[in-house]
Amino acid sequence: MNQAVRLSIVVGLQHAQKNVAEVVRAVAPALHPQVELLFCYTAADPDVPVLVGSQGQIRLISAPAGSLIPHLWRDGILVARGERVATTTAHCIPTEGWVEALSAADLDNAAWRDNRKRCKCRRQGTSDFSSALFGIRSARDQARRAGVGCR
Repeated sequence: MNQAVRLSIVVGLQHAQKNVAEVVRAVAPALHPQVELLFCYTAADPDVPVLVGSQGQIRLISAPAGSLIPHLWRDGILVARGERVATTTAHCIPTEGWVEALSAADLDNAAWRDNRKRCKCRRQGTSDFSSALFGIRSARDQARRAGVGCR
């Protein structure tokens, strides 16, 4: 990765390795050279390194066994290089335009809100999905205006 990283997307991966390829396709790292994608996982998802392969903008962070999503996010945030850091899980696949909405969100004129969306999750059907963009206080409004979230 030669360009400065503007956005780090930290994906907590817990029993969801079957979604890794789809998350990579949805984020489309080749189309977003200033975005890094960090997959934080444990031994519960042993095939992640093989599924992701070697891609310059994608980093793998292996966490101790038994780590839960908040621990995985923490581990990713600690090594993230981006000016902004978004957290999500591999249970939901981002919709088209999600990366652009996160990258374009106004950091200066924002009031904190959670970015909770309804989504179709692979593991348990429809459920609440929450992602956060640290530094972006109006992530929910930005995503709502752009019509993006998790499909």
